[in-house]
This record gives sequence, C-alpha cells and structure tokens, in this order.
Amino acid sequence: MSVINIGFFANMKLTILKRILIGLSILSYTFSYGQKQSNIWYFGNGAGIDFNHTPVSALSNSGMFAFEGCSSIADSSGNLVFYTDGIKSWNRIHKVMSNGIGLMGNNDVTQSALIVPFPKDSKKYYLFTVEGSEYSNGLRFSIVNMDLGGGLGDIEPDKKNVLVRTPVSEKITATHHANGRDIWVLVHGQEDASFYAYLITPDGINFTPVVSTIGAKYNKHNRFKGQMKFSPEGKKLACCNSILSGTELFDFDNQTGIISNLVNIPFNISYGCEFSPDETKLYISQANTFNISSYGIYQFDITGHDSSSISDSKVVIEIQSPRGFGSLQLGADKKIYVARHNSKYLGVINAPNLTGSASDYDAFGVNLLSNVSWFGLPNFVTSFLREVFEVTFQSKTLCLADSNLFEFTGTPDYDSLIWDFGDGKPPQTAFYNNVKHHFDSVGNYEITLTRWSGGKKYTAKQSVILNKSNVTINEYEGCEGFSVVAGSHTYNKTGIYKELLNDCDTLITKLTINPLPKFSFSLVHDSCEKNTGNAAIINIIGNKPFSYLWNNGSTDSVISGLRSGQYSVNVKDSKGCETEDTVSINDLRNECNFFLYVPDAFSPNNDGLNDTYGVSASYLESFDMQIFNSWGELVFRTNDYNVRWDGTFENKKCKMGVYIVVIKYGTKALPNQTLQYRTTIQLIQ
Repeated sequence: MSVINIGFFANMKLTILKRILIGLSILSYTFSYGQKQSNIWYFGNGAGIDFNHTPVSALSNSGMFAFEGCSSIADSSGNLVFYTDGIKSWNRIHKVMSNGIGLMGNNDVTQSALIVPFPKDSKKYYLFTVEGSEYSNGLRFSIVNMDLGGGLGDIEPDKKNVLVRTPVSEKITATHHANGRDIWVLVHGQEDASFYAYLITPDGINFTPVVSTIGAKYNKHNRFKGQMKFSPEGKKLACCNSILSGTELFDFDNQTGIISNLVNIPFNISYGCEFSPDETKLYISQANTFNISSYGIYQFDITGHDSSSISDSKVVIEIQSPRGFGSLQLGADKKIYVARHNSKYLGVINAPNLTGSASDYDAFGVNLLSNVSWFGLPNFVTSFLREVFEVTFQSKTLCLADSNLFEFTGTPDYDSLIWDFGDGKPPQTAFYNNVKHHFDSVGNYEITLTRWSGGKKYTAKQSVILNKSNVTINEYEGCEGFSVVAGSHTYNKTGIYKELLNDCDTLITKLTINPLPKFSFSLVHDSCEKNTGNAAIINIIGNKPFSYLWNNGSTDSVISGLRSGQYSVNVKDSKGCETEDTVSINDLRNECNFFLYVPDAFSPNNDGLNDTYGVSASYLESFDMQIFNSWGELVFRTNDYNVRWDGTFENKKCKMGVYIVVIKYGTKALPNQTLQYRTTIQLIQ
C-alpha cells in the first residue's frame, strides 16, 4: 500500500498573550492498491493464502470447507480478523464463534457471503449472506463485534440474520461510495430484472435501496449462477449469468448508486469474472457445472463499451478439460487469481493489464500444499483493490497557517500531480512530491488532488473547513490544596499541561503550587507573682516575608503577658499561603503553691506496707534525691520524684538502721533558685 501524506505546516510566532495564533493542520490522503483488508484469503477445502509476504504464501490452518461462496477480512495491518462461508463464521484462531452458526447463507452458491467493515468503526463488521435463486432466505446481515468473544469477535445476539430483502439471487458485491467512506452493497432481485443498491454509512444501513431495472430478468429456474463484480474503481459492473443470458457489463455511478448503459457480451456459460487493475480488460471463466466438453478463461477488451468491439476482442487465456474453473479474484499484488476446481493449485494471471498471452497465465501459480481449491474464492468489497485515491482525513477541520506545505509521499508511479485547493487560485502542477500553498482566509474549501500516470487520471476530492488555530495559555498560582479545572482535566501539582481541545484549539495550563508556611512555638512562663507567660513563633519555613495575626489582635511574632488560655495565630507568607495553629498558656497559681512531703521511715519486708521509700511532690521544676548509709556511701539516687527506693544496694538488702537523705529541687515560685532539704530516715525490717 502506498501512502500520500498532505501536511499543512506553519511557522509559529509566539507572543506573551493569553491567546496565540498558530497554523498547524494535517491532511492525509491514502493512495491504495491492494488494501490490507484483503490480504488474507480462506476458501475451498481448508485452503488459504497470505498476501503479507512476497511471493504469496499458502496457509493451511483454515477451519472451513466452502464449495463455492465465502468471504474473509483482515485489519488495516493485514492481520486476519475472521472469515465465513455464509453458514458459519470463524475467528482469527480458526474457531467457530460461539454465536457464529446458523447463518442463512449457502456455501453452494456463487457468492454466499460478503464482509463489509463499518464506516468509522474498526471494531464492527456487517456479515451479509444470500441463499440463492431456489431459496427464500434472501439478503440478510449479522453484525460481528470484535469486543465480544474475549476480543476474538462474535455476532451480536440481537443483530443476527437481520432481513434486508427477499427474494434475491446468489450474487452480492460491494464498492465504496464516491466520498471514499460509505459503501454500496449490491444484490439482484429474483423473478425481476432489478438491481438493489443499499448504502452503508456511519449511521447504519439505509434499508431503502437505489433500484435500477436493467438487463436480464432472473428467475429460479435458470438460477443465473456466476459472479457479480464491481470494477476496482467502482465505475463498472459485470455479471456472469451462466447459460441463458451470457455476460452483462454496466456503468455504475458510485455517487448515486444508479446502474446504466447495459452492454451484452455474447459469451454464455460464464461463471467467474474480474476486471484488470487498469479496468481496460474483463476476464471471464467457465465452470464445469455446465455440460460442455472443455472450459476456458477468456480476456475481453472493454475500453470500447459496445457489444461488437468487446466480442471481437476475445482472447483465449487458457483451455482446460475436464475440471473447469471457478471464481476469479483480484489480489493485493495486482494479479488475478483463478480457482481451479478440485485442485491443489490456484492459477494466476500475472500481468492482467496486458493483452492476450502477455497477461502471463500460470496454471500452477500458487501451491496450496495439502489443501484443495473448489469453485469459490473470497468475496471482498472490490474497492479494497482499487487504484484510486481513497481520501482519509485526520480531520475535516483544517487550521489556517502562515504558510502551508503539501507533500505527496505515495507511490513514485506518477507523471504529474495537480493540486487544486478550491480557493479560486490557479491549480498547481507538481512534478516532484511537494508544493506550497497559502490560504488567505478561513472558510469551506474543496481540495482536489489529481494524479496522472501512464496517460490515466486518478482524482480525489474532499470538502474541508479551514479555521483559525488558537493556543490559549492560562497561568495559575496557588497554595497547597489548590486545584484548577482546565479543559477536561483537574490539576493540583506544579507543572505545564497541554491539551488539544479540538482540531484547531490548544489549551496550555501553567500551574505553580506553593507550600504552606511551617513553624513551631517557644513558651516562657513569668514569675508566680505575675502568673503570666510569653509565646514566640520560631523555626518558620516558607516564602519571606511573613505576616502574623493572633486572636488577641497582635501582629508580632512574639506575644507576652499572657494569662492562662489558648492563643491562635495565622501566619501568611509573601505568596498568600497561610497556616493557623494554637498554643496553650497554663495557669501558674497551682504551680506556685508547690509542696514536698518527705517520710522519716519505711520497712521493706514485703508485707505490703511502706515497702518502698519516696517523696510526694508537685509543681517542682527540678528534683534530685540522694540516700547515704551511715558510712557515707551513696546507696540510691533519682531525678524523678515519682521514683522510689526499694531498700537494696547493688542487688542486696540494706541493713536496718539510720540513712541520710539529701534533696535538691527548684520551683516556679522561686525561679532561678535551687533549694536543699536534708534529713534522716529509719530503715526497719
């Protein structure tokens, strides 16, 4: 697949403004021959081929036996999605989908099934089935949803075998609408001479068809076996109609869905038909379902579009007896593949654009290994194989730029490119792969790209809207806990955030989050006589300078002369971030009324009475108690007046007798003073 990318690039001029105009729009065309949706084929008795490799390689993992009609589909990268014979559908691991049985097709008719992707939805496919001339199931569809079946795909239960029309013949084909997005699905009625074209859009199937009454009347007695095919570009239609009516060639308007300009090709017993890639040739095959002695493949020149000249141009490509030939199908490599009945080989027409023997038919073109070809080959949307411009836009809304560069990066097989930008300026002819163009104003335009190659013209058109490109830059600053909603997101951390709001508008959010101030308190109590205290803010961290507001009205970092109670302060930094905290000042009156009680005896005999020695005290600022024996030896010491002596020294019980106690202590009542108390105690056993 070749790709044309048409990119609109602009020089950006930035200024310190809330809104900055930037031109940046990208438009892409895809020039496609051999869309990868048709790169995997499954058909016949377990047969398959893969176009993702050169040369084409055989596949032998199919779960299907299809005598005639079948269809398969790959994704845009050429990976198998699923395949069907019109009765069952198999997933990519070759297992029948859980809801993939009981389809109302018939694999013993020419074109029993056709898989059509949803426009604009890569996860869904229409699986169309027809049962054929002698049956009444008609045209039906089922929807295969790739989100079902654990990601392997399955048929939606309420969208299975949905009736579209009955009765119809055993022919079905499809091609893209002129807009390159929608798809026409075409069937022929039964017991009438009408074609019914159904348009599929992103909104679904239009159940009201475009009806063209032209050509032979089909009935269930002659069956009208044989393929119906659109040309790759979707401008011509061929019908192989078995014995009674020969072959018909029409024009097709892929804009309106109308079929016209019938040409009868006087060639009966036709089964398979296919157009050459350049659409100058029509190939027809004969199948051994008819009682004749030999079967052939024939080439017709259809450039004249009249019965006489087409009939006179007939060239024999191959004659075979007795097996005969089945379907003809164009491949992604621009070759036409031929189903050989009950054979382990596919025939290949290697150069179908060339006349006669120059088309180079190889009866043993593809070895199917142990598998067998029958009459059928996969039925595809024929425009998958078209050599036209399929227009796919990243956006139909483009953005006005200061200057624009349009670049063609597709197949080198062109003589010239003509760009018409639909703005009244003369078209630009390019012999190289890029041109420059400047749009003067916003508005609606139709851009046309024409490629000339070998004297043939290919054209793509697309209506677009050209808008201004706008970038909005918003700057926000806040404190911890602050957040801002910008576009479809909420941000609460420092950073620069970019969001595309639509094709032309970009929002840039610059957010700065500042930390809250952090600090602690230092407390100082005054004398007992004043019964007041001081509080100071210390160890402050944040963005200087700071401001302070206490609940008593003070705006200083230190407040003094405080009576007992709670005092709160709000600290705000230069960024407006603020923190509030509270400090308590205790009532000193009780602390000034301290007491110290020292016993004069104790009896550590484990009787539960006075077994330890200690003091009772309160509101002491400092405390140190030492106990000595009569020899002046220190036997116990503590700085905590809640700790008591158990009458031992070095893990041994002390003797009964007199011991000396020395206590040093300080109080709030007498600040900056150390008091001493000395006494003796009696240790009694």
